[in-house]
Amino acid sequence: MAERVKQHPTALNAAERSAAAGIDAAAQQSYGAVVVGAGPAGMHLAAQLSQRKIKTLLIERGRFLETEKTFALPKNIVERYRLESAVNACHDDTYFRSYFGLNFPADIDYCIMDQKKTLSRIANGIDASYCTIIENCELTAFSRTHGGISAKTVVNDYRCVRYREALRRFPRALSRLDVDEGFFEKHNPFVYVNAMDELDNLDKSRANPAFTASLLVDAGGFHSCLNRSFHRQRTCAVWKCLVYEFDRMPVPQPEIIWDQAIPTATNANFWVDVSSPRSAGVGVMVLTQSTPDRPEAQPSSQEMESYMSTWLNIRRLSGTFVRERKGYIPMADFTEPAAYDNVLFIGASATRQIPDTGFGFAPALEEAELAAPVIAEALRRSDTSVRMLRNYDIAWLRSCEQKMALNKFLQGFHFAVTRDEYFHEFAARCAELPDNIIQRRLSNDLTTGDLAAVARMFLKHPYLLHPSRLSPGRMPELKRDLARFIYCLISQVLHFYVPEGSSMFDNQPPCGSAAPRMISALRSFLFRRFPERLFGIIGSCIFNPGVQAILAGFKPHQKTSGAQGANRANKR
Repeated sequence: MAERVKQHPTALNAAERSAAAGIDAAAQQSYGAVVVGAGPAGMHLAAQLSQRKIKTLLIERGRFLETEKTFALPKNIVERYRLESAVNACHDDTYFRSYFGLNFPADIDYCIMDQKKTLSRIANGIDASYCTIIENCELTAFSRTHGGISAKTVVNDYRCVRYREALRRFPRALSRLDVDEGFFEKHNPFVYVNAMDELDNLDKSRANPAFTASLLVDAGGFHSCLNRSFHRQRTCAVWKCLVYEFDRMPVPQPEIIWDQAIPTATNANFWVDVSSPRSAGVGVMVLTQSTPDRPEAQPSSQEMESYMSTWLNIRRLSGTFVRERKGYIPMADFTEPAAYDNVLFIGASATRQIPDTGFGFAPALEEAELAAPVIAEALRRSDTSVRMLRNYDIAWLRSCEQKMALNKFLQGFHFAVTRDEYFHEFAARCAELPDNIIQRRLSNDLTTGDLAAVARMFLKHPYLLHPSRLSPGRMPELKRDLARFIYCLISQVLHFYVPEGSSMFDNQPPCGSAAPRMISALRSFLFRRFPERLFGIIGSCIFNPGVQAILAGFKPHQKTSGAQGANRANKR
């Protein structure tokens, strides 16, 4: 039977595949939902399902809550891709370097989060009576049964948590799983599957759990094996992409590449590559399509002209040369579905994250929050078809609309402040200001402590720490500097009290009676243009009575030149 699997993988039905994979139907455990991956998304989803009294199995290929290292959690796209660039300089496996902890360069502005402590807080919400956790366990084969799935796992005793380690032990570690082609009959007829090779390295004497479930949820991250099994675009090990640094800037800004170039190549069939450098450091962006029948399809001349124009715009905006630095970055993608019959993808495994919402703990927790009620309703109705599971896609898109609205609004005045080297960082921080999912989900409600946590995101901002903005010897103060940041937001977004031709960091907050009028106008403008939830955190800061009092009575430290002092004396 094993030979038949290798030679004719598509000729077997679900029962034959289960038998070929060594799945004993009588020994299988039955679950309502099986979650693959005990990261922030998978663990939080397991907690949500167990609290809803749904029998859940959580599979983790590493050790559950093993790491003691700190986790680098960038707070905005600028820091995130500066981090990616720094990691790629010394190690090409960015995903595992960041996921399992790394001593990052000291000059990178990022927030440190204790990974084990944070995941432990999430794990505390798991109801052990309804959730079973298996560590060191790898999903190796599965097939669809009537109304659910049947799957086989392998328990590893060697802590296989990195693809490099897995590849040394299993030559086919990066290949697809043995997936029943019936999954794709309705949704993607072009997807093909590979037969599962015999893993001779495994200890066959160990008890390798098999199970049946109504629903399989993949939360294994961007490098998920299950993800590659379902999406034929994942025939390569990872996406091929390029990370760039701008050599002549005091603060590298690779997000310009992302903002300008990546949105033109969001199709899952493409990746970005540089084929030949030009003078002045400008590269030609070539998109190639990777398919079994056309491994190297070149774009049309019109596409090439458009892409070359994009690169020229990037060089003009940056005012410097572009230096190539290769690496791997998950790309934005809206073509692959997140739901199939009996299978749902969440987190980075869904390959739908966008630069504006980002990667990391907060988006993962939010997606788990969105998926839990959809899964519970599907299991209650005994309907785990793609028609039912698409409600998760709808909920996800609705949640992104608000974040995208803020990002598009900020981009509306992008070119007016392009000369300001700190604008991109400022805009990125503004875009992620409403995204405090960790504080909202792990605490009962927003409190003044949450406002303090939000404000800490800005304490390292160049504007807040600039010597000319602080009195001699004064240390940064949370409420005082938060008021400064709020004014930056108000003045730049709404153009209040900003003289034409000046930088947003050249202005001080207004004092006295001007502040209430400005706050009133801001309140009216924001809530007329955007949903209230979008500016929930910003609004709670701006409209907090204590912050208003600070802003209204704020007396900034100003350096007055001799001519300005004479003019003021004459006015008096």
